[in-house]
Amino acid sequence: MAGMISDGDAAPLARGLLMLLGTLACIAGLMAVQLLGSNERKLPPWLQAKPRSLLVAGALWLLLTPTLIACMLASVAAVQLLGGDITQQPQVQDLGGSGSAVWISGWYVTAAMAAPLREEFAFRLVLYGVLAGWLAQGQSWRDRGRLAALALAGFLFVAAHGNWPAGFAPLALLAIVLTASFAHSRSIWPPVLIHALHNALVVTIQFFVPLQ
Repeated sequence: MAGMISDGDAAPLARGLLMLLGTLACIAGLMAVQLLGSNERKLPPWLQAKPRSLLVAGALWLLLTPTLIACMLASVAAVQLLGGDITQQPQVQDLGGSGSAVWISGWYVTAAMAAPLREEFAFRLVLYGVLAGWLAQGQSWRDRGRLAALALAGFLFVAAHGNWPAGFAPLALLAIVLTASFAHSRSIWPPVLIHALHNALVVTIQFFVPLQ
């Protein structure tokens, strides 16, 4: 397995599967902790998937995508005007390593399944959830503590995606939408769906319409 992760066409698939299994283990662990001392034996609200919320998330993604594209183009233009270098996101640069079916399927598993689940668990459920619990004084978005929690979680989400100046604004917008989706639905699955669709689109564009 170590060799598969470090080299070869199966490397993205092996990384994606390990990431997915690790995240599922963390989710199971958190769920077990929450169920301890509770008489209820049903899934916690953040793990429940409501069809209506998922439909709203899908519609939101359709509305969000053109805005993200426009935001990206504006960011690229701004960086160029300031004399900066236009580079791809570090994770996207790795996509061009091979064109084999195993390589491509591995990147879809990693980018469209494992990464959205891991990042929404970490940045929305855990990070934003903890920060909002500490800082927020109410449920309104006008609450300064809740806004501070959104800003801090969003900043760390953007920072985790590497030094990518042209992507700062689109990633910040994506973070706001994902956090709002989680806060409104109180479930991890709507932001996971939006994130997965977004990443799948990015991977598809890169594989079939390579951006130089």
